[in-house]
Amino acid sequence: MSVTERGAQVSESSIATRPAGRSAGSPLTTLVGGGVTAVVIGIVAFVIDQPAAGSEPATVLGDTGGSPPQAGQVPPDIQATTVDGRSVKLSDFVGRPVWLTFGATWCGDCRSEAPDLQATYAKYESQGLVVLGN
Repeated sequence: MSVTERGAQVSESSIATRPAGRSAGSPLTTLVGGGVTAVVIGIVAFVIDQPAAGSEPATVLGDTGGSPPQAGQVPPDIQATTVDGRSVKLSDFVGRPVWLTFGATWCGDCRSEAPDLQATYAKYESQGLVVLGN
């Protein structure tokens, strides 16, 4: 018997057959394929989650214990170093509104909030808003 497909004659004898002992979709094949897929996904996730080259972990200074912040409560006096090497403390901005933000260039949510952060700063800069972050 022959079948015509797109103008070509195909005979049953020319169709490849599965080797003896191999069945389609055996449980072992499915298990091995799933395991290999899981390992590949794990390796890719591990590689993607690594910090950028040349980045350094943040060093937390001072007391990190205590209760969570409450509205109206004086915050702890944290200290940080600016990109140009100056040291700043939160107490340097007493009486001014301060927006603390911590993000990263590889963080999609952080990048998506950047335009809102810039617009808010532009709107309230004249009222003394300070934006501190990494």
